[in-house]
Amino acid sequence: RQKARSASSLRKGKPSKSKTKFKKGQIPWNKYIIPELQPNWIDGRSYCPYTPKFNKIIKNNIRERDNYTCQLCGNNKNICNRALGIHHIDYNKNNCELDNLITLCNKCNVKVNYNRKYWKEYFQEKVNIIIGIIQK
Repeated sequence: RQKARSASSLRKGKPSKSKTKFKKGQIPWNKYIIPELQPNWIDGRSYCPYTPKFNKIIKNNIRERDNYTCQLCGNNKNICNRALGIHHIDYNKNNCELDNLITLCNKCNVKVNYNRKYWKEYFQEKVNIIIGIIQK
C-alpha cells in the first residue's frame, strides 16, 4: 500500500505557481504612475549612477569594519542568506568617506529610506562610536 503524498512533496524542486505572476500581454499595475507623484520621489536621485569610488573593495572594507553585521537589526550575513548592503548615511551616492558608509541588511536598508533626517543622525552617531572603538 502506498503512502498518501502531500501536495508540497510532489512539487519538490519545482518553482511554485504564484497567482501574482503576470500573464502574457498583462500591463503592470504601476506602468502609468508618474514617478514624481510617488511618495519616496526625491528629484530623481535614484537614477543617478554611483561614483567609481564606490566599488567592491570599499564595500568589503565597510562590511569587515562592521563585522559582517547589520548595524540596525544585528543580523549577520549567515542569517540574511545574501551579502549585506552598504548604506550611504547622508543619502549622497558621491560621498564614499568611511564615516558615511554603514552595513545594513536589505530589509533595514529599505526601512531607512523613510524619515531620513532621523536615520541620518542615528547612523552618524553609531558610526562615530564604531570608528572610536577601532581607533583605540
